[in-house]
Amino acid sequence: LIGPGPVYLMITVLYLSALMLTTQIRKVRSLPVEEDRSFLGDIVDGLKYVLRTRIMISILVIVSVGSMLSWPFRTLLPLFVVDLYHLGPDAMGLMLSAMGVGSLIGSLTIASLGRWRRGFLLIMGAFVSSLGLALVATIPFYYAAVGIVSLLGIGDAIRWALSMTLIMEEAEDRYRGRVSSILMMNFGLMPLSVLPAGMAAEYLGGQVTIGIMAAILAVVSMVLLITQKQIRQTD
Repeated sequence: LIGPGPVYLMITVLYLSALMLTTQIRKVRSLPVEEDRSFLGDIVDGLKYVLRTRIMISILVIVSVGSMLSWPFRTLLPLFVVDLYHLGPDAMGLMLSAMGVGSLIGSLTIASLGRWRRGFLLIMGAFVSSLGLALVATIPFYYAAVGIVSLLGIGDAIRWALSMTLIMEEAEDRYRGRVSSILMMNFGLMPLSVLPAGMAAEYLGGQVTIGIMAAILAVVSMVLLITQKQIRQTD
């Protein structure tokens, strides 16, 4: 309705508002720092802790694999809108909004459940994302897709909310920041999966590519559900 320029200005105002609000966050007491450790030593120590702590590995694998397999759909969305649904920018905006609504629903649902089988729900979040990808890849109807993509938002919200919560609670105090940093590296890893997804879409088509990603994510989720008893039983 107003063009891309004013929209970006609105986004800028929202970012600046968020920046101003974060200045109101109360400072917390810092933990004692081991003065004899080097910067690289801290990194290596944190990685060793993750590798020897099974539940940390499980959480990071679920989030990393889920993000790298579900994120490319957002970049391939214009391909679906234009080539499959034969629609324009407003149709794409509605689909992205549907994902946002799904994320809100997923976040509120997780918040309302409290400490109820959170490890199991974390894995289920990956299943929800794989289901959303599979359905959108097989059902070539736009209005059906608008509802289906909300599953991707729900799955993403479940994974991110629960993974961060479980890391905060399960990680040892001295390693919590370093494990959280590894989790945040997913934002850098997600775009790396876009290139192979785009190349696959060029040769196989968008639907086949997304279908393959859905299958891989479902298989990984099933393996984790069966093999990772500790996280499956974590409340």
